[in-house]
Amino acid sequence: MRSFLDKNTRAWTLLKGLLTIMVFAIVAVLLRLDTIVWILKNITTIAVTAFLVVFQPELRKALEQLGTELLSV
Repeated sequence: MRSFLDKNTRAWTLLKGLLTIMVFAIVAVLLRLDTIVWILKNITTIAVTAFLVVFQPELRKALEQLGTELLSV
């Protein structure tokens, strides 16, 4: 899990971008920017799928480590 949080990884860069988009979405909702909110709602499914594809190696490593730790206890 530590390698996922290293600041020089692709995962960290993408996570920062995702957080930026989330902040933008919150601001859009607060300011009632209906068109932006509509666009964000419609791309959510695609974004979740893309997130899983991009982070697949890191997610697999994290799940392997979790499984190893749970089985060794």
